[in-house]
Amino acid sequence: MKVTLISASSAPLGVITAAARVTRGKSPTQDLPSDPELVKRLMVLGHDSVLEFAWFCFYVEGISRACLAQLTRHRLFSFCVESQRHSVVDKDYVVPESITKAGKEEEYRLLMDAIFDFYHGLIEKGVPVEDARYVLPNATKVKLFVAGNLRAWRHFISLRSSPEAQWEIRELARRVYEELGKLEDVFIYQLGGRYETCAQT
Repeated sequence: MKVTLISASSAPLGVITAAARVTRGKSPTQDLPSDPELVKRLMVLGHDSVLEFAWFCFYVEGISRACLAQLTRHRLFSFCVESQRHSVVDKDYVVPESITKAGKEEEYRLLMDAIFDFYHGLIEKGVPVEDARYVLPNATKVKLFVAGNLRAWRHFISLRSSPEAQWEIRELARRVYEELGKLEDVFIYQLGGRYETCAQT
């Protein structure tokens, strides 16, 4: 799995600060100065609406279709996903660690190889790609763009870094968290509690 921050709001803390100040009757200035302490205070108090003005777009590679199904339940995100209808899928899939620990990885890989061989064989026989894809497993890797505002990303990280979350999407949440943390100290500072648990897994 690879998660890359592709684009982010220009001066995200400045935009959030300006939005917060507008609620107090102050007009934003062109240079959008940031006030990290104000933003921290707003987050602690749960005044999250101002976080919706900072946007972040990620390029995600190597998650399974099973993980994608969970990710797309976060309906405030925007998605562009590799199409299995218009492109032929390579033989690339996720191997859960639990299968390896159970001593079943070899059998698992043989099964996956057989499925992908059958899939490509269907296409060679003239079956449309959009129909051949019906045999592909949930383990099939996919790549996508996903974008959302900071409020949505914080909710995603909070929910999906829980120990109760499925392991693959928990790993995705951790990597998104780390990418956001590279931008500004305030994101690390305020992604506390469960977010810190996520960062340490």
